[in-house]
Amino acid sequence: MITRRQHKLLELLLNNVQGMNGVKIAEYFNVSSRTVRNEVGEINRIFKENPVIQASKKKGYYIEEKNRNLVRDYLMNESIEQVNGGDTHRGWMILGMTLEKGQINLYDICEEMALSEAAIYKEISKFQKEMDAEYHCRLL
Repeated sequence: MITRRQHKLLELLLNNVQGMNGVKIAEYFNVSSRTVRNEVGEINRIFKENPVIQASKKKGYYIEEKNRNLVRDYLMNESIEQVNGGDTHRGWMILGMTLEKGQINLYDICEEMALSEAAIYKEISKFQKEMDAEYHCRLL
């Protein structure tokens, strides 16, 4: 399952056959270059046997021609619910990790979700507000 941003990143690279440098991708998504690297790594982990996103100093990030149909097929088969659910359910994922382990280090959450510390803090804050508004409950 991929997140909405990962889905959009794959679409962006499919539409830019010449490749895109990481800084431009980061600006496009309003994230850091590190987040872009993490997202690329996460996408390539999904395609275990055949990493689909390549990187070079000249071209930046790109998808080779031989992998384009594989990526297109994957995006077509990926249910819209799974794609949309990635960003909206991060708070629940963080809560689940916390409950499962009893106590979890922020850096472990960052590593597992491929997000920066600032993004995790933002997700926790957003989740706290949603929980308070929806259930009148403060969990984290």
